[in-house]
Amino acid sequence: MKAYDVETPALLLHLDVVERNLTHMATRARQLGVALRPHAKTHKCVELGRLQLEYGARGLTVATLVEAEVFARAGIMDLTWAFPIDPGHIAHARRIAHDTGATLRVVVDDLGAARALAGSGLHVWLKVDCGYHRAGVDPASDYAVAVARELGREQGLSFDGILSHSGHAYRTTSKAEAAVVAESERSVMVGFAERLRRDGISVREVSVGSTPAIAAAADLTGVTEARPGNYVFYDRTMVLIGCCEPADVGVSVLATVVSHQPGASHFVVDAGALELSKDPGPAHVGPQAMGAVKDEPDLTVATLSQEHGVIRVAGAARLDGRFTVGDKVEIIPRARAMSAPPPAVAALAWAVAGPPILIYGATRIRRGKIGLHVTLMSVSAVIEIAVVAGFSFLMVPSPRRAALVALPFFKIHLAFAVTALAGLAWQLTSRAVARLRPLHRHTGPYVVLAWCLALLTGIYNYVFLYVMGSP
Repeated sequence: MKAYDVETPALLLHLDVVERNLTHMATRARQLGVALRPHAKTHKCVELGRLQLEYGARGLTVATLVEAEVFARAGIMDLTWAFPIDPGHIAHARRIAHDTGATLRVVVDDLGAARALAGSGLHVWLKVDCGYHRAGVDPASDYAVAVARELGREQGLSFDGILSHSGHAYRTTSKAEAAVVAESERSVMVGFAERLRRDGISVREVSVGSTPAIAAAADLTGVTEARPGNYVFYDRTMVLIGCCEPADVGVSVLATVVSHQPGASHFVVDAGALELSKDPGPAHVGPQAMGAVKDEPDLTVATLSQEHGVIRVAGAARLDGRFTVGDKVEIIPRARAMSAPPPAVAALAWAVAGPPILIYGATRIRRGKIGLHVTLMSVSAVIEIAVVAGFSFLMVPSPRRAALVALPFFKIHLAFAVTALAGLAWQLTSRAVARLRPLHRHTGPYVVLAWCLALLTGIYNYVFLYVMGSP
C-alpha cells in the first residue's frame, strides 16, 4: 500500500528520515563528548524509545510519571522525569522505581521538596535556570547552594548533579543565535557546578539541552549529558528557526481536500485541530500558521476547527485547476501532531448519549412497548460493539495502552463492563426461556445501570486518557 492510499486524516511517520535524525544526533553527541538522554515526550512511543537506545542513548527523559511508568514497564530502565517534583508525587515515583526496577531520576528546585525526598531512595537532579526563566534555581543565589547542599547530604537519595533546559533557544532565528544560547547555558551550568564543588558539594553530572541548542553547540566542555527531544521528528518551527532542513521533518499529516469552491483563495481539508496543533508557532520568524503544505511553499494552514483545516494562498489564481475535491495533501505540522482519531470522538459522543438512550429503552417495556424496547436495546448493543471495535488500537502494545491498563480506574470500568455484558447475556437468556421470563423485567434495570456506569467510566479511560495523553 502506498502512503496516499490510506484513509485520511492520517499521521505519516517517515522512518528513514527518523533514523537519519537519530544517527545525526548520536554523532553530534559523540563529537561534543556528551552522553545522550533524549526527551521522549515528542513521540511517546516505546518502539521509538528503544530505537533511540539502539542509536546510543544512555536512557530517556520523560515529561510525566505516566510516561515514566509506561517506558519502565516496557523495559527502558534509566529514566529522568524532567519536571519539578513536589512532595505529593514522591510516593508515585518511588512506586514506579520499586515495581519496575528502573532507575528513575527526578528533578527538584525547591528546598522543602528536596528535604521531603530524603529517604526516598530516588536519584535526584537539581533544576537550574540557565536563562529560560521558567523553573529552576537561580545559579547566582545562596538559595541555589542551600538546595544543592541539602541534596548533597544524600540522606537516602542519590544526588546526580545539576540539570537545565534552554527553552529560549526556540526563540532564535538561526543556528548562529542558537549557538550563543548553547554557549550561555554551558557557561552558566559549568560555572555553577564549579561553585558547588568549591563549597564541598559533589556534582557528578551536568545535564543540558534543547534540540536547537544541541544542534548548534560548538563546545560542551564541562557538560556530561544532553537531552534534545524534538530532533527525532523536527517540525515546521524547527525549519523556520534554521535548526533543520525541510527534508529532516520526520512526520507529516496526510489530508484530503473536501471542499474547494470556484474562485476561492482557500480550500478545506479533513485534518483539523484534532490532528494538527492550533498553536500558530513563532511570530519572530515570519507569518504565523498552523502548518505548511509539503512542496507547496505558497500555501499555509491558516485556520483550524475541530475537523476542518483551511489552507490559503495569497491569490485565488494560484489555485485554478489545482487541489480538487478528493486530492490529497501532506501537511508539515507546526509541532508534533495531536492524536484524537475519529473512534475517540465517537466513543465520547456515545458515552454521553448512551446512558439516556439505554434508560429510555429500558422504561419502554414497562409501558408495553416491547418492540421499541427491543429495537433500542439492540441498536445500543450494536453501537457499543462498534465503539469497542473502533478502539482496536488498544489491543496493540503501545504507551497509551500500557498507561490505560495501569490505571486503577480502568479496573473499575472493566468490572462494570464485564457485569454489563454478563447481564446482557442473562437478559437474552431470560427472555428466551419461559421459566426465567418472570425475572426478566426485575433484573433489567440493574443491567441497564451497570451498562450506564460502564459507559460513563469509559469516558475517562478510553477518551480523555487518549486525547490528553495522561490522566
